[in-house]
Amino acid sequence: MKEQLIQTKIIKYLEKKWYIVINIIKTNKNWLPDLLVLIWKWKHFWIEVKQETWILSKIQEYRIKTLRENWDLVWIPYGFQDFIKQFEIIEKSL
Repeated sequence: MKEQLIQTKIIKYLEKKWYIVINIIKTNKNWLPDLLVLIWKWKHFWIEVKQETWILSKIQEYRIKTLRENWDLVWIPYGFQDFIKQFEIIEKSL
């Protein structure tokens, strides 16, 4: 499944739960993860969507590491089913 289709499924899933999802297509910081998810009480998290067999580039690894060290929760699902599995765990801590 292509990343674009995985992103679309993730966005629809999260919006049904009343999260606000922003697809970061092109910004002045092209290294940001694919999706920014806004939740209640000023909380948010990032999602870098990957196909099942794809790996992160070196710049993606660096930027995700920087976000995690300094500010944010960033997670990387490999396909939609992996997203569902991870989200069930992560949602409990939000």
